[in-house]
Amino acid sequence: MQLIEEAILESYQERRSVTLTVFNPFDDEVMRGGVASIDKPNRRIKMVRAEEDYSWIKIEEIISAEN
Repeated sequence: MQLIEEAILESYQERRSVTLTVFNPFDDEVMRGGVASIDKPNRRIKMVRAEEDYSWIKIEEIISAEN
């Protein structure tokens, strides 16, 4: 989990893309984009893939992260 959080923080601070594998009960989802916001109280991130395309992802649902 620490490596995942480090990759998220690096993406947020340096405005770099990150690839996340997110748990899904049917099929895990691979997402690539930038971390625009970190919501610490709710332990989630806002991942932006395009100008109007973003998702709020719970950190505990992230299986892996790669820069």
